[in-house]
Order: sequence, then C-alpha cells, then structure tokens
Amino acid sequence: MFITKLCRLCEWPSLFLSVQLGNLNMSRSLQTRAGRLPRRFVARNGRVDSMSPGNRGFIIFSNQANNLYVYGVFFYILPAMFIYFVRHGQTDWNKALRWQGGSSDIELNATGREQGQAVKDWFLDMGIKPVAILSSPMKRAMATAECLASAYAQKIIVEPAFREVALGDFEGKLTEELQAQYGEQFETWLQAYHLIASPGGESLEQAIKRMQPALLARIGQYGDQMVVVAHQAILMGMKAALSGDLSPQTLATYKQANHEIDVWDVEHAHISQRIDIR
Repeated sequence: MFITKLCRLCEWPSLFLSVQLGNLNMSRSLQTRAGRLPRRFVARNGRVDSMSPGNRGFIIFSNQANNLYVYGVFFYILPAMFIYFVRHGQTDWNKALRWQGGSSDIELNATGREQGQAVKDWFLDMGIKPVAILSSPMKRAMATAECLASAYAQKIIVEPAFREVALGDFEGKLTEELQAQYGEQFETWLQAYHLIASPGGESLEQAIKRMQPALLARIGQYGDQMVVVAHQAILMGMKAALSGDLSPQTLATYKQANHEIDVWDVEHAHISQRIDIR
C-alpha cells in the first residue's frame, strides 16, 4: 500500500528537515534550501537515502512496505545560500595530463562537450533554474556555460577575473618534462603553488587577489542559485577565498574533476554537496 504525503512549502529562506519512519525506528536529518528540496526519500536497509535537490515548493514522501510509514515531518527555518561551482569539460590537454593554465585557451574535446551537456541535463533534471550563469572568458569554460545557458535562454555573464590561474612557462608541458627541465624548482612549486608563482605565471594567492573582488560583487548582485563556470585552480581559489582557508590540506579537498559540480554553502563556507554528472 502506498502512503504519500505532499507538503506545500512557502517561500521560506531555508529549512531543517527531520524525517522519522515508523516501525523501522530510523531517522535522518539534513539541511537544505526551500528552492532546491530533495526530490524524494527512499528507505533502504534501515536507512533513509535522500536524492539530489529537486523542484521548488514541494516535498513528496512515499513508501510501499506495509510496515513503513511517515509519521513525523518537522520544519525549522534557517538561513542559507547556495552557489554552484562548475568546472569546464575535458580538453585534449586535460586528457593528456598537460599543465593547462590561464595563458592557454584550449577548446573542449568530444568528451568535454558531452560533459557540458551532462551539466545542462543535471540542472534540468533537478528543476534548478540559475539566477545567473557566470563564466570565465576562456573557450573551454564558455563552451560549457553555453550548454547550460541554452536550456534557459539565458545570456552568459562573462567575468574576466574568473580566468584560470596563469602557469607561465609550465603551460602545455607534462609533469615529467617539467621535472627534467626545472628539477627542484618545480618540486618546490608543487608543494607551495598557493604561495609561489611558476616562472612567468602567478601563484594561487595572487590569483585570488585579482579574482576575489569580482566574486564577492557577483555574490552580492545575484546571490543564491548563481552558477559559476570556470577552471580547477581558480575554483579552488574561490572556495579558499570564501572559507578563508588557503592551507594545502584544504585546497586538496577543493579540487574538482571535469565531471563534477560543487554545491557551495555560502553561510557555512563549505562544500554542501559534490555532484558527479557522469
């Protein structure tokens, strides 16, 4: 027997949801945003799994087992704001593991174009309409952003400050080539790239200084449900700027693959969810 509960939500800024499921004596708490609520909860093997964010305004609880039913749903209003950080799709340099920075305007390859379409499909499937789509001016980021913008007939807002961190003389080379050519200098840079610039390039700290004013201004202008399409290093810098943590240990957790979207909780300054769009 299906038991379904449909809750209509007002335009609350956010909510805290606790669901308790009857005879199974289990509960699950999660924090989310009223504009991007979990599409459904499914009970499996004594736990509750939540789907990725879904359509505005509704939560639907349903279950089929005779001894499984929803008997409590509680809402608490909490402040929240989420930004979507999207890394561009794959390029041939990504595939070959060549160092790719802000001085190399490399286009997407076939896989990268498919990943751009997957980004669009994920936003459509989740029912999320971006308030604004911002992009680095580089070709690989713009092509990824165009895939998403086409679904909503939105104009891409090009932000020059979101250009990738410049790697100077390191760009286009393989790690083995850099090790052979630069030796200890390259190894030192690898350990402290956030503080030390590559020859002819910039450090992550320098990139943050030229990017941060634009990022904060755009957050103030658009805020919740803003999408930023950019590059691995500069996206790491954005998260470091918003969290205030530039340590190598934290930066390592900020790295995104070409097929990943990071949902950033602005208030709590952390990655709320990492989406694999493959």
